[in-house]
Amino acid sequence: MLRLHIKLIESAKSGLAVILASKMRSFLTMLGIIIGVGGIVGMVSIGESVKGILVGQLDNLVGGTNMFGIFRAPFFFEDGKIVPNRSSEYLTYDDAVALENQCKYITYVVPQIEHNIRVSRGYTGRHLDIMGTSPSFSPGMKWFSQLGRSMYYSDTDNQIKVCFLGLRVARFLFGHDINPVGSEIRLDEKRYVVAGVLEEKDEDMDKKVIVPITTAQERITGNDMIEHFWVKTTSMDTVDLARGEAASILMNRHGGQDFFRTWSLKDILKYMDKMILVIQVVIGGLATTALLVGGIGIMNIMLASVNERIYEIGLRKAIGARNSDIKLQFLVESVILCLVGAAGGIGVGFGFTRAISWFMNRYANPPVPWNPILSIYSVTFAVIACICVGIAFGLYPAHKASSLTPVDALRQS
Repeated sequence: MLRLHIKLIESAKSGLAVILASKMRSFLTMLGIIIGVGGIVGMVSIGESVKGILVGQLDNLVGGTNMFGIFRAPFFFEDGKIVPNRSSEYLTYDDAVALENQCKYITYVVPQIEHNIRVSRGYTGRHLDIMGTSPSFSPGMKWFSQLGRSMYYSDTDNQIKVCFLGLRVARFLFGHDINPVGSEIRLDEKRYVVAGVLEEKDEDMDKKVIVPITTAQERITGNDMIEHFWVKTTSMDTVDLARGEAASILMNRHGGQDFFRTWSLKDILKYMDKMILVIQVVIGGLATTALLVGGIGIMNIMLASVNERIYEIGLRKAIGARNSDIKLQFLVESVILCLVGAAGGIGVGFGFTRAISWFMNRYANPPVPWNPILSIYSVTFAVIACICVGIAFGLYPAHKASSLTPVDALRQS
């Protein structure tokens, strides 16, 4: 075992000496390996970065990936046909409270109803989206007030006419320098007191006005129907369990009627993972072609090395080197060439990822920062692939070198 260890070290040194002896030829030989590994590492890393952007955006807008939604379905798919939902049942605020209190894996239920009405202060006004929701809104959606307070349970219990303004709405109605908390605005000519201004989210969310859900039902929609629940679970791993819990409780509360459907952000992430995987496989296939081309280049330089070192081969055999020793030497040299190329390719791939990250953050202004991610899986795959390429394309030159007899080798030299 120790003797094999020494042989491997000596062969690796010999491989590095071959690279350094003819730097330009070695670089051109390894170019295919560098391009192939760079393509694999770069595309997988970009895919991981895109996934990170998506998860960060979901966390920013809807409180995280451990969320799912419940809604009253207008129709169902049965046996490939669209069937209208004929149930008279619908979601209510009491359902939201029941789910929060009775479900083990649910932390918050955020009911939502939306209505577009005129929002004004004095002569300044426009039509905006009004969202009716509950006090679970802020902790559930991770969207808190930066001025004033958040919604209280007493607001929903007593149908209080208070509102919470998105940042853009507050600036539109009051300007940048006035604290609107405590001031009055009109929602469809009904007066509401501004209780808080929400922290900045994004352009669309910052244009909303939030009111207690019972106030919205009493004074805006005129009924107790709720369009949609956002449900926050204890973790992403418990989303499916929480969906089952919620479905069971809702059906029990509504006489066993199946009038609703659920969907989860986890499902969207799975779909995105599949799309990213398909793109990575396609690009990875092209990169693998470059690896094969690089392998042919490795074979060529190894054959040239055999022809240049015939005297060395003959001399080693003359002093006792076995065929296996010669074969091992050239195989290790081939693998070293591929691994040096792999190292360069990893650097190129991650450098490309960093360049894309810099460009996106500087010019595209993503909602959350684009962080370059070096995928350990892609690096591991690239290294193993290069070792396999080095062995596969080094076998013939190694066999040719080991098959020379000492007499023929010394005579040819």
